[in-house]
Amino acid sequence: MDKNKKDYLYQIVSKYGQNPISYHVLESDKKHFFVAGIEGVIAYATVGDVVVVSGDIVASQADAAELLSEFTAFSKKNNYSILFLNTTEKFLELYKKFGFENIKYGEEALFKLADYDLKGGKVAKVRAAINHANKAGIEVGEYKPKEKRDPELEDEIIELSKEWFKMKKGGEIKFSLGGIGLEEPYDRRYFTAKNSEGKLLGFVVFIPYENKKGYLAEVTRRLPDAPQGVIEKMVYEAFMQFKEEGAEWGSLGLVPLVNVREEDIKNKLTTRIFEYIYENMNYFYGFKNLHHAKKKYAPTDWEARYLVYYPKRFTPQLAYALLKVKKPKVLKNYLLPMLKKGFISN
Repeated sequence: MDKNKKDYLYQIVSKYGQNPISYHVLESDKKHFFVAGIEGVIAYATVGDVVVVSGDIVASQADAAELLSEFTAFSKKNNYSILFLNTTEKFLELYKKFGFENIKYGEEALFKLADYDLKGGKVAKVRAAINHANKAGIEVGEYKPKEKRDPELEDEIIELSKEWFKMKKGGEIKFSLGGIGLEEPYDRRYFTAKNSEGKLLGFVVFIPYENKKGYLAEVTRRLPDAPQGVIEKMVYEAFMQFKEEGAEWGSLGLVPLVNVREEDIKNKLTTRIFEYIYENMNYFYGFKNLHHAKKKYAPTDWEARYLVYYPKRFTPQLAYALLKVKKPKVLKNYLLPMLKKGFISN
């Protein structure tokens, strides 16, 4: 991506990025929709005849309607269906005015930093893990590549990532998860954990949102044999650092498909499918393990996230596009072979 374009996107995200994943507009796997005279952007990818948008519109409240109107017209002109992935509630009413449907897609684990600490039974597992890490002599620090580069540490981070992915059956999550971003850090924050010999055991990359009022733990990785508590210690110490700087929120990100049933369910069939997947298809994606891993931190808030789509019918094409952009290896290596063998049928 051209650096001038990326710097412009960074300015937009810094001003209007209210969704915790707004920083994803900076990733190279996105296309970008602009409207002349509007300081805003919609980041998307195309899968067949579907445009999949990462998060929400990134624009001011005043400009959001015109940006959405132009994007909808662009999509209709090209015979695209539209799928917004992982939206907040901020623009839900606006989407509805333009004829979009929405369905709850999961919940995001949020922490009101002013109220968050390690006291109480709900956070006992995290407290114990951090105590274990402390006894093991693990030290957490912040790496600041914009101030001074450390090529040796950056090489360690890349190598550690390679080891991490060897453990992941379904491969890396794409599109809705950002990268490490060391080549152009912008305002990313890098926290590392090392043992007493200085060996890198893990790292966490945080991205800012809401003009740095919040930070999302975007990338969390550790060595397969790292001592218990490495990730927990990094996350907690980072949250406390952000709180000291005046940030209001920390986030551990989305748990897809958890608690998707709402009181006023419009699309009952899709909701039931989501619930079935969450309960029965954890070998493709560890929905329950992810939920338990984040729940142990005792989030102060669980905030709903949505799929927003047009036309008002959640079609197989939308489902395919969603999986294609997020977990292409699962689609290629697991689901498609099963379909060919007849294990899944209509």
